[in-house]
Amino acid sequence: MARRTRKFTPYRPPTPPAGSYDPSLDSQLAASRRGLSDLQNQIGTATARDVTDYGSALANLGQQQQYQNEDLTTARTRGTEDYNRNVQMLTRQYGIQGRNQLQAIDNAGVIRGGALLQAAAKRNANMALDRQPIDTNYQRFLADNSTQAARSAAGFAQRQGELALDYAPPDANNPLGGRRYQDRTTQLTQAQREAAFFGQDTAAMKAFQATGSGWDPGSRPANEFGTGANVHRVVREGKQAVAYRPDGSVLWRRPWRG
Repeated sequence: MARRTRKFTPYRPPTPPAGSYDPSLDSQLAASRRGLSDLQNQIGTATARDVTDYGSALANLGQQQQYQNEDLTTARTRGTEDYNRNVQMLTRQYGIQGRNQLQAIDNAGVIRGGALLQAAAKRNANMALDRQPIDTNYQRFLADNSTQAARSAAGFAQRQGELALDYAPPDANNPLGGRRYQDRTTQLTQAQREAAFFGQDTAAMKAFQATGSGWDPGSRPANEFGTGANVHRVVREGKQAVAYRPDGSVLWRRPWRG
């Protein structure tokens, strides 16, 4: 026997004729479908707004971070300028003191003795002592500035993460999206599921009422099984039973046990 390759249309129970069931069932089903459509539109609008709000929030956050970085850079530049000026002023002060000491020693006629070396040594020691707090304060300023920059960057990353956790649409790094998107997806999935069940329940109720009025819906072909995406029809081919999907592809082959 030649193998069956043509497609088939799966059995679907026929719709009961009007007048054989309560017409309010159709009104309830139509209202349910409108409600689902309205919910889909509302979720689409809310999602689009969240995408826009998320982009704006990220842009504002990035601008704030840029301003903070610029402020820290300005503070570091000014702090360095102040430090260099303080060092220059201290150097100038001790330079003037050295020239005054040289003139005094020269006037005393002892320039060839050890007085000049002793004065220079003492002057250098005093200058190093006076410069120490300037250097210490500058190093502390640089450390504080770097700490502020690191904390600013960490705060920026944290706020980015918080925004993504709440607002972000799905992407490669976050396929489920933020909590708002997940909640709406869950809401829509539940609504679609309930709408599908409501449609099935309504169809069953209509069929029940119609058959009670004498309507005959017919029956599924004896060799067709399954429902929805799993529907298939079993055909005998020689010594095999072959299950075909609606598109004509083979679902399985088994020995015929007729």
